[in-house]
Amino acid sequence: MPPSRWALACVALLFAVAGALVFAGRLDAAEHMGVPTMQPAFADLRVLTAATQAVRDGLDPMHANPGDPWGRLFNYPRVWLALAPLGLAPRHTVGLALFVWAIAAAGLVWLALQVDRRLGAWAFALSVFSPAWALALERANTDLLIFGLLAGAAAAFHLRPRLSMVVVAAAAALKLFPIAALGLAAEGGARARRAAELVALAFGAYVLVIRADLARIATNTQHWPPLSHGIALAPQWAIRSLDVAPWIMWSLVVAVVAAVGAGALWLRARIGRPPVVTAAQSAALRIGAGVHVGAFVLGSSFDYRLIFLALATPGLSAWASAPSRYLRWLARAALVASVLNVWSLVWRMPVDWLAGQFAARALEELSSWAGWALMACVCAVAFDFSVGGSAAGSSPSVRPESDLRSVRSPQPRSPA
Repeated sequence: MPPSRWALACVALLFAVAGALVFAGRLDAAEHMGVPTMQPAFADLRVLTAATQAVRDGLDPMHANPGDPWGRLFNYPRVWLALAPLGLAPRHTVGLALFVWAIAAAGLVWLALQVDRRLGAWAFALSVFSPAWALALERANTDLLIFGLLAGAAAAFHLRPRLSMVVVAAAAALKLFPIAALGLAAEGGARARRAAELVALAFGAYVLVIRADLARIATNTQHWPPLSHGIALAPQWAIRSLDVAPWIMWSLVVAVVAAVGAGALWLRARIGRPPVVTAAQSAALRIGAGVHVGAFVLGSSFDYRLIFLALATPGLSAWASAPSRYLRWLARAALVASVLNVWSLVWRMPVDWLAGQFAARALEELSSWAGWALMACVCAVAFDFSVGGSAAGSSPSVRPESDLRSVRSPQPRSPA
C-alpha cells in the first residue's frame, strides 16, 4: 500500500473512532492518553456559543458570559461574534463541533495525500493518533478550523498564491497567531510577496483597531502549564521552583534564542538550497514550521496547537533522504522532536512516576525547547526571502507533483 493510502487510512480511523466515541457519549476515553477531559464535551466551543447568546441578550461576553458552563469569559477577537445574528446558541454546540471536525478532517485528507515516503507515513500516523490531536478533538477547539484553513492555503498556493494569502489573512483575523503562516510566501515570487505584504499591513491595521480588546483577550485566556508549551513557561517555572532571579532567567532565554538564531543561520549557509520537494509539501512545511515557531514565542499555548506540526511531516520526511547530511539530520531530528512533543502527555507520566514531578517537567520543557529550536532551523532553510525570487511554485527547490516523476526515487514500501 502506498504511503499516502496508509496516511489516508489513519485519518479515516481517527475520525471513525472519534465519531464512535461521540455517539457513545464516551469522549472522556481520551483520559487514557493523558488528556484531561471536560464535561459537557466540546468545552472550548461552548465559550463561543455562549458568547453569541450573550450578545443577543445585550451583554458583552468579554465581561459577562453566563451561558458558559464554567463561567469563562470570551477570549477571541470580536469578529467571531458576527455569528450572533445567525442565531448560534449553546444548543448548536455539538453540530458546530462536528462541522469544525469536518474542516480539520478535510485538511488532514489533503495532507495525507502529500505523504510519499515510508518515514512520512509513520510520522504522520504518530502525529494524528497523538494526545495533541485527542485534546483538540475532545475540546473541539477552533484551532481545528484554523488547521483546515491553513491546509487549504497550502493546497492553493502553487496555482493561486494570492488566494492563499487571503485565506491566511482570514485565519489571522480569527485567532491572530496564524499570521506566522505568512512565511508561506517565502518562495512564492513577486505576486505572492506583494500579497503577503498587503496582508501584513492589513493585519497591523486590524490589530490597531482591536487593540482595546487585546488586553481583555489575554486576561480572559486561561493558562495551565502542565497542558501547555511556549517560551515563557520554562523561565517562569524555574523562577518559582529554583528561586532564580528573574533577570537571570530571562537573560538566559535571550542568550538561548540568540544561539538558536545563529545556529539556524549557520545551517542555512551549510545546506544552501533544500532539495526538490513537491510544491504542496514545501508550502505545508513552511506553514507548519512557521506557525509552531511563531506560536511558541507568543509565550504560552495549549498543547492542541501542536497539531500544526503535522503540516511539516511530508516535507520533513522528503528532506530526511536529502544528499546533504546536515539537512538529513535536521529533518530526522525535527520529526523525532515533533513526535515527542505531541506525545508528551503520555511519556511524562512514567517519567513522573520513576523520577519525580520535577524531572518530568524539566524533560518536557527541554523537549519543547528542542522542538522549537529545530523548527526555527527548518524555517531558516525553507524560507527564501531573497529579492527578486522566482514565480510561485517555480523555485529550484519546489516543483509541481507532475515534474517529480522523473527525479523521485522508487516508491518505498508502506509500513502496512
